[in-house]
Amino acid sequence: MPVYETVLREVRRVEWPVGTITGPEAAAKLVWFLTRDCPSERMVVVYLNTKAEVAGAEIVGQGGLSEVAVHPREVFQGALAANAHMIVVGHNHPSGSPAPSEADVETTRKIAAAGHMIGIPVLDHMIVTPSGACASIRDNHSDIFEDK
Repeated sequence: MPVYETVLREVRRVEWPVGTITGPEAAAKLVWFLTRDCPSERMVVVYLNTKAEVAGAEIVGQGGLSEVAVHPREVFQGALAANAHMIVVGHNHPSGSPAPSEADVETTRKIAAAGHMIGIPVLDHMIVTPSGACASIRDNHSDIFEDK
């Protein structure tokens, strides 16, 4: 029988001047920074410590021009290994519209429910565009993020 060890491996280091995520704008800037050069949709998870300081980030999904599919297990695998206290998820819309699709809202619902179950709350799901426009799913669907 194999015995496994989950290891979080740093693949690169980026300069990011804002250490604390104080609201949706800071979260959106970080998601934009991590996805700005990608012509297809990319899903990012930002790991935060107990002070909401950025402890790391991971790209958990690469999609096509109009969608990126992720499962909560991909979102939280690294968060658990990084000992994240909470997370922000986000992805880019190369089309230029930050408006969330129904699939975006449903994915957020599943991720937030999983986060409640394992004790790693999801603060928000940010959608960004190449121009820097952004949308917060929490702004219009705050019920998704409530502990039920």
